[in-house]
Amino acid sequence: MKYLTTILSILIPVVLALCGYLYTYFSGKKQEQRKNRLERINRQLDDFYGPLLAIVQSSQQAWENFIRKYDDNPDFYKQEHNPSPEQVAEFHNWMKTVFLPNNEKLHEIIVNNTSLLIEDKMPKILLDLMAHIMEFRINFEARKDKHAEVAESRSKYRGQPLLKYCEKRFKELKTEQLELIKGR
Repeated sequence: MKYLTTILSILIPVVLALCGYLYTYFSGKKQEQRKNRLERINRQLDDFYGPLLAIVQSSQQAWENFIRKYDDNPDFYKQEHNPSPEQVAEFHNWMKTVFLPNNEKLHEIIVNNTSLLIEDKMPKILLDLMAHIMEFRINFEARKDKHAEVAESRSKYRGQPLLKYCEKRFKELKTEQLELIKGR
């Protein structure tokens, strides 16, 4: 009995100390993982999905406001619709001052921040956007020459699906960010 008491008096503090160490170790490890995850989400929001969403939203709104002037016909500037020289000039001005700079910013965000994607490969919607931007550059340059033939767009890019993609990803990340901040 005396041996049992001696063994327990040594063993209980050792077991309690070991349990305390293990709890501290695993708790610290979990906090470090949470901190790293929160830092990544913050980077995804600050450097990728936030700027992407802001530019896509503002570009979509600008495009809708622009075509509203032309009875919501997004193809008003094409030759088959017989646009006036003023309409063509206005179209070129909007392309040069609004849409081309926004497209260039989108291209830069995507190319420079692919490591921040949620997906494990480039989403089709972003590939379509990149193809649209490259085609847009070529067609914009061709339109500067009044006699050049401008190819019809083959791009599969559409603004609304991209906007929905950006909104969805941004919302998912914001939700997870708030959960991590709250400590859940």
